[in-house]
This record gives sequence, C-alpha cells and structure tokens, in this order.
Amino acid sequence: GTYSLKMKMYDATKKQVLTCITFDFSIGFASSVADS
Repeated sequence: GTYSLKMKMYDATKKQVLTCITFDFSIGFASSVADS
C-alpha cells in the first residue's frame, strides 16, 4: 500500500543522493589531481 510506495520513494531518493555525492566527489578528486 502507501507504505511500500513510501519505501520505494525513500530508496530512490537515497540512491540519487549517493550518486550525486559520488559524482561530486569524483569531479572534485579529478580537478585536484589535475591541479597538482
């Protein structure tokens, strides 16, 4: 019911946030490597 839908939404958001953090981190890492 509503609960499983909420969990699905929560899961999707969590994955999105993780992807975002990983993406930001790799960009930051790449630019710091390029700088040095």
